[in-house]
Amino acid sequence: MTPVNPLSPVCFNGAVAAMAPDELNNTLYVGGHFTQIGTCSGGGLTLNKTTSRPTAPLWQFPKVAGTVNASISDGNGGFFIGGNFNAVGDIEFSNVAHLKSDGTVDPDFGKNLEFDGPILALERDPNNNTLYLGGGFSSVTPSLKSGGAIIDLTSGTLSLDQIKISGNVYASVSDNNGGFYIGGDISWINGIPVSNIAHIKSDGQLDLLFLPSDINNTVLSLALTGTTLFVGGSFTSIGGQTRNHIAAFDTVTGNLLSFNPNANGTVYELTYSNSILYVGGSFTSIGGQTRNNIASIDTTNGTVTIFNPTANGSVHALEISGTTLYVGGSFSFIGGQSRRSVAAFDIVSGNITAFNPDVSGSVFDIFLLDSTLYIGGTFTHIGGHARKIIAALDTTTGSATMFNPNASSTVSTISISGSSLFVGGYFDSIGGQARNNIASIDSTTGDLTTFNPNADGTISALSLSGTNLYVGGQFFSIDGKTRPYIAAIDTASGSVTSFNPVSGGFVNSLVASGTILYVGGNFIAIGGKARNHIAAIDTTSGTAIFFDPNANFYVQTMTLLNSKLYVGGNFNSIGGQPRNYIAALDINTGNATSFNPNANGIVRALLPSGTTIFAGGNFSSIGGQPRNHIAELDMTLGDATTFNPNFDNDVLALSSSGSAIYIGGDFTSIGGKTRNYFAALDTNTGDATSLNPNFDSFVYSLLLSDSTLYVGGYFNFVGGQNRNSIAAIDTTTGTVTSFNPNANTYVNTLALSGSTLYIGGAFGSVGGQGRSYIAAVDKTSGNVLAFNPNANSPVLIIVASGTNLFVGGYFTSIGGQIRNYIAELNTTTGAATSFYTDANNAVNTLIISGSDLYVGGLFNSIGGQSRKYIAALDLVTGSATTFNPNSGPFVNSLTLEGSMLYIGGRFSWLGGKLRNGIAAFDLTVGKATSFNPILDNGGFVKSISQIGNQLFVSGNFSSVNFKPRSNFFVIDLTTGSLAY
Repeated sequence: MTPVNPLSPVCFNGAVAAMAPDELNNTLYVGGHFTQIGTCSGGGLTLNKTTSRPTAPLWQFPKVAGTVNASISDGNGGFFIGGNFNAVGDIEFSNVAHLKSDGTVDPDFGKNLEFDGPILALERDPNNNTLYLGGGFSSVTPSLKSGGAIIDLTSGTLSLDQIKISGNVYASVSDNNGGFYIGGDISWINGIPVSNIAHIKSDGQLDLLFLPSDINNTVLSLALTGTTLFVGGSFTSIGGQTRNHIAAFDTVTGNLLSFNPNANGTVYELTYSNSILYVGGSFTSIGGQTRNNIASIDTTNGTVTIFNPTANGSVHALEISGTTLYVGGSFSFIGGQSRRSVAAFDIVSGNITAFNPDVSGSVFDIFLLDSTLYIGGTFTHIGGHARKIIAALDTTTGSATMFNPNASSTVSTISISGSSLFVGGYFDSIGGQARNNIASIDSTTGDLTTFNPNADGTISALSLSGTNLYVGGQFFSIDGKTRPYIAAIDTASGSVTSFNPVSGGFVNSLVASGTILYVGGNFIAIGGKARNHIAAIDTTSGTAIFFDPNANFYVQTMTLLNSKLYVGGNFNSIGGQPRNYIAALDINTGNATSFNPNANGIVRALLPSGTTIFAGGNFSSIGGQPRNHIAELDMTLGDATTFNPNFDNDVLALSSSGSAIYIGGDFTSIGGKTRNYFAALDTNTGDATSLNPNFDSFVYSLLLSDSTLYVGGYFNFVGGQNRNSIAAIDTTTGTVTSFNPNANTYVNTLALSGSTLYIGGAFGSVGGQGRSYIAAVDKTSGNVLAFNPNANSPVLIIVASGTNLFVGGYFTSIGGQIRNYIAELNTTTGAATSFYTDANNAVNTLIISGSDLYVGGLFNSIGGQSRKYIAALDLVTGSATTFNPNSGPFVNSLTLEGSMLYIGGRFSWLGGKLRNGIAAFDLTVGKATSFNPILDNGGFVKSISQIGNQLFVSGNFSSVNFKPRSNFFVIDLTTGSLAY
């Protein structure tokens, strides 16, 4: 199993979550969220500027173990690099390094420096022999946060003379005099309180004559004509006067005008032409008239015109060219015609035109230049061509042009200057190069320019003024929600100079109350004590007090009211109770109160108002009601009120047998070969084999039996044949077999016992018969068997043991009995046995050894004992044994070899030792061993599989033992070193 070139390890560009080895065919099948696989290059390499090919073979370039966010010439043929890495070549560095002109690493530069966060920007001053750094580190001084920054277009670097904005910027528009207006959820600018909207003059100072007051919610769009500024958003009052979602200001006096169309839903976009204001959003009424999501208003009298396209989904973008109005959004029907996400209208007649690019996803921004329409959104196809996230359309034909930057994720805003197209959003690569959330593209060729400011969060607004690009959004570097954390390094010595601007680090939420500071985030220790994600600090001593709610994942936001601390985040257990994403805590005990809205997604913001509290985030259900992204909740029980603005908008299993690994996930190519959602790897070379069933969507679970590979996931077609969420492949021929159980939605896990295949997932029917979350089928025919435990929530893992099955997941009832997250079922009847262990949160993985059942998941109590995320249970009684490694915050995978239990997940300690995402526990002596592969910070393991003396590990990481390894590595268990 030694690779052809041991210096060329295999790297994936996304998380690897499933593996299945086939020793007979010397093949490893792997699956996950990747779209490409090939030779590891590390986080950086040099390219020939003419051919765009590497200047040397990849294995000859010093490999960066982590991400390179910025680089700059040293003036002598070499260059400095900054980012989030811990080694270059075989030398350890902390996020900054110097590569000399001969391509070797300078071992002395920065060797004593320690940064506690990423470097995101570099600038060299040759006159003063100084290197300036900016990023997400906090080793300098505390930071003044800001939601905006200014970038010089020539260099792509930040001006050091920054406006400081507290809050998020969502919209901006030039004032036509070198300054600009901004809107968002902004509370301070340069230390002066503002209310969600402001004017920044050409000298960079806040305009004190334009200070509108008391805008009660977010501003999302701006349009300027003469001295009138039109404003749209989610607000309902301004300065004590009712203004629902749309208003206008006099820019000279700052006064609110009488203009009041009164939209009944959020306004996302405004554009103005010839006294007509075009409005897009998520509303059904405006100006007293029925208008669905798009309308136009005569600004001379404030009345709605007869223009009425009636979109069946929200409108996010509007652009006028001559007499044509281009519209982008999340609709499928508009103007009486079928149009997906983009349409065009003649504004004279109001009729829809023949322009029909047919976009495969939502559109968030459009920008017109000459006869080319640039579009950003979440699509993968547009104008008859594959175009991901950003595209250009010929406005005459509606066809996609050759322009194809291929962004990795959402583009939400676009601006243009000359031949440069500036794009912002939430992406980490574009045009095949790393660009974090902001980039510049040559609008003619589609090639990426060198412009690389490197924001580490969402860019929501871009505005050009002279040679400056003003940037706003939810980013955290370019100082995130602030200007960048910044420092200076002497390039000769590599030491930090006295250059000392304001800096800081990553803190999610702080609430002060007297001498107590409540802290929320993603930590496991603070104030000298172990505290999981939430704590209270004595501001006098700096130590943590008794308050210890023990959240099982990060806390995003907090607010304090009437001795209760309301908390939102990504947890599902806090204060000793199950609480999904939102909770209220008694500040005297740290216990959760009866307040339990039970959100189905992350809560990011909380705002108390009288007897209710507003919650915002990434959910679609909360307080017992469907609520998209925002809701108003009763403070006592957490029930949702009638308030309903209605905001719009991994692979998890590995299977092994022999030396083959099968991979399933969200990928479309491997090693230059097209492989849709499923592939197999040759373990000698790391190349994709000829096996190519060609799934049309995600693969979640793999199980190899002899030469048949059973596959579960969320797909509809395999190898050109209809197979819904479950299929079988002949690994010899690569063809799909006749096995076709036909589950009606996704399959998470597979287990085989004799001739019966047990399947678990989120389905409600299999083979046309009602089967809730778990079922059994004949492994040859695919026929559904009588086995029907009828779980009440998804099943994540199934393990067969004799005549019984052990099952884990999200359920609280299964086999006709109350069983919380884990149960034992009779394989024939499906009835639950007397085995009862009562976990307090989800079970992700199970493995049996002798008389013990080892369990990993999200729980912190199981089998009647406190056990954090991993435990061993007596197979007969269900009681927890003394086995207690005490991990956290969750365990994904367990593999047992003899007395050695290998554990994978997202944790930073286990068995009293520092272990990052992977560990080994000797069950004989009851201790964690010295086995300690070092993953990059934030990396985690999803699946582990062992073949002989090699351990295959997959997940979401970029380096192992300071070597670049993208989401997959192999450890030689004899030597403890990386095999490849």
